[in-house]
Amino acid sequence: MQYLYFVAILPPVKVQYRITEIKESISEKYQSKHALKTPPHITMFMPFKFNKNDENVLILTISKFLEGRKGFNI
Repeated sequence: MQYLYFVAILPPVKVQYRITEIKESISEKYQSKHALKTPPHITMFMPFKFNKNDENVLILTISKFLEGRKGFNI
């Protein structure tokens, strides 16, 4: 069975709160609630379908890719 996945980075909680405040302000001003449906994030890989049975392979592949990589400032 295939599920929908996407890869994203969540910023620090303080940054998430500030972004949410901005999103709420924009939502009120332009009557748009769509942006409030997801937490603040940086999309690294757009949504894709992947076999649920192979999810461990996906997690392992992403984990290996991230090994030794440093964080970055937002």
